[in-house]
Amino acid sequence: MNSFIAVLLCTLGSQLVAGKTLLVAVASNIEICDFPCEKPTVYFLERASKERVMDFSCMDRHLQIYGTYRQRLQLNQSTGCCTITNAQKYDSGKYVLEYQELMKVVQFKYTTYLIIHPVSVTNINATRSDLGKTVALSVSYNGEEATVQWTWNGGALPERHQLSDSNKTLTVPSTDTGTFTVLVSNPVSLTSAHYNLTLPDPASESSVENRRPDAEFPSRSHAGRYGIIIAAAVLSFAFGILMCYKTAAQEGQKVQKIHTAWLKKKTQKFH
Repeated sequence: MNSFIAVLLCTLGSQLVAGKTLLVAVASNIEICDFPCEKPTVYFLERASKERVMDFSCMDRHLQIYGTYRQRLQLNQSTGCCTITNAQKYDSGKYVLEYQELMKVVQFKYTTYLIIHPVSVTNINATRSDLGKTVALSVSYNGEEATVQWTWNGGALPERHQLSDSNKTLTVPSTDTGTFTVLVSNPVSLTSAHYNLTLPDPASESSVENRRPDAEFPSRSHAGRYGIIIAAAVLSFAFGILMCYKTAAQEGQKVQKIHTAWLKKKTQKFH
């Protein structure tokens, strides 16, 4: 059959049909739908590297699949579509479809397939600035040839929101609370993720502020505590002395009364 095609090429010439470039996701399928068999035609599919993929004759419906494609290639003769399953990076390249109608010019159709990884978001990380006035949202993702876009509460970003690092980082005022959505896409996939930005807990900030003076001036704080303790001790000591003095005075008065009464009684006895 190939010798027959070669003779036709020499006698009738050949015609090149311009091809196109298609992108396909890794692990998905390559589809080539150029086998209509509307006329008596013979098809030859191969790689640009001359690696043969398949031959198919519309006249007798004979199908020949080559090499590793035997386990991966399927031809739907009713739709005229050839499917190569589980596409991998090594399947990227130019595929040449050669087809010949009886007694007509041989035609070639080139199609380039680029197999790329789909994108998937793995994480959105939020980092607050030292003063807490801004928050930087950074997206991490897998995949290639990706485009990153952000929305805020379902709408476009205002001018005060700043994008950097190929749109992977979005810096916003910390008061712009709400839902931030990141859309990551490439020609074979689209994925999204959300981050809900809220104001920090006021109670935690207040406790931090209340602790800050103690942390910055520990000696003053400790001195204040020690001063209170010392003052309390001095007051307690003074109060104890005062009570002792009062008790001693009372006891002295009592003794004086007893002594006076004894003297008075003794004097009356002698008279």
